[in-house]
Amino acid sequence: MVSVVGKFGQNWKIESFPNTQDGFAAAKAAAIKELRSERLVIIDILYDDTSSSAHSVVVCGHATETGEFLVRDPALPFLGFQVFSEEQLRLIWRSRGFAPINSTMLRPMMSAKTP
Repeated sequence: MVSVVGKFGQNWKIESFPNTQDGFAAAKAAAIKELRSERLVIIDILYDDTSSSAHSVVVCGHATETGEFLVRDPALPFLGFQVFSEEQLRLIWRSRGFAPINSTMLRPMMSAKTP
């Protein structure tokens, strides 16, 4: 996806965080920082450990008061918005194989590079 958005003049990066409690805390902080800078983030979610692949969703916002994230899921019917609690997101924000050489379960996040 990074190379595709590059063809449209966008400069994005992929970060990955461990699939641990500390990894979630770091990933959540990074996502909130991007959202506060008015940049969306794309993450992979995997509902079931036995699923062969995750799918990407766009994180659009975070409500500090409730700890909820607003997510746009293109796999859902229009409009496809969902609200996830931090606990729900901690469980499903994960993927394996999002990079060709990766088979370890990680928490990937794609966002725009800052100038």
